[in-house]
Amino acid sequence: MIRRDEKDKTNILKAVNLQLKNLREQRHTESGEIFAIQAVLADLQHAVSVCRTLKEEWTDRLPVNAFLTEDEWEEMAADILIPSADATYQPTEGGMMSAEAYGVLCASLKSSQEELAALLTDIKELLSHPAKEKLEAFYNDLLADYEQKWKAKEQRKLWRKIRDASDTEEKQEMLQTLTDEARRTFLESGFLNIKANGLSPRKYKTEEERVQAAYHSLVNADGKPNLRAVRKYIFFHKAELKDAQLKAWFHYDLMLKIVAEEMAYGRPDAEASKDELGEMAEALKTLYLPRCYALLADGHDAAWVGTFVDDLLKSKHGSALCADWKVDKKRPQVVATVLGLLVEADAMKGSNAEVARMYNKGNDDRTFAKYVGNGRRSDYAEWATDYAMQAE
Repeated sequence: MIRRDEKDKTNILKAVNLQLKNLREQRHTESGEIFAIQAVLADLQHAVSVCRTLKEEWTDRLPVNAFLTEDEWEEMAADILIPSADATYQPTEGGMMSAEAYGVLCASLKSSQEELAALLTDIKELLSHPAKEKLEAFYNDLLADYEQKWKAKEQRKLWRKIRDASDTEEKQEMLQTLTDEARRTFLESGFLNIKANGLSPRKYKTEEERVQAAYHSLVNADGKPNLRAVRKYIFFHKAELKDAQLKAWFHYDLMLKIVAEEMAYGRPDAEASKDELGEMAEALKTLYLPRCYALLADGHDAAWVGTFVDDLLKSKHGSALCADWKVDKKRPQVVATVLGLLVEADAMKGSNAEVARMYNKGNDDRTFAKYVGNGRRSDYAEWATDYAMQAE
């Protein structure tokens, strides 16, 4: 008997199909035959009820997990229509069921089979031509599942690697390396190895050519995913795709987004406005940098630091720093960079760790210390040393 609390409704259909096959292929005693038909009929009627619910649910929202492969659809639809009871079988005189009752039982079985087959046909048609908005909702459901399970962990790993870069050029090289790694993992996952993807293998000399063509059908020339194509591809091949393959795709997509984000921060589309730079300078001079004024070298005070900050933001580096400043999660990194520049300009004394400890009120912070060190090695460091020499 099928478990009534079976969570995967697809398995209910597969189990019923197997029971119908067994009923046709196995020979039973009279009592065994009748009990077998009654058992299958009960489960068949349950499967009909399940399919009615699925049809109603999936009319509004596409399923994320319950799928059948193309072969399973065809096999099931064909098998369910094959009569399960032997038309020549007749109960014996004085048996446990009259011929009339047996005929009613067989008719009920046939009726349930036909209804289930019709429901399967309707469901398959429903899933064969999904509307754009339903595909979008389906993809968002999958993405939400990935974000809940993996995104935060993946992001932390990526940010740890990216923040080790000391300057813009090194960061770009790091981003390219991480992107290449994510792309390679994605391609090696087998995500694109499904043959029924609209790209006939006969068009290509090698399997590698076919996979590359499939890749370029899902990712545009500018590196951005063709989401419409991706959604359709995943939806129509969800039964064949493994969780690891879906994870590889979403990780690669996440990497592409981070790259675009980082490139946007590193190359601001427009110069920061005078007001934006002014607000940033005021915040640095009054809220953040004073935490470390105890480390100022002789001959340097708050006024000197204030002029240094104003001149830094008026320089060619001001807009890039301001672009990062606007992003809350990057603001501590900007503060640490400026502190590192003050050390590089000999306006502040102490190691990276000492500066970080002073900034964090006596608490060690290795990440902030690393940001201070990155500031001392950044594209802005040469400006800071030149500034200090001119100020002497």
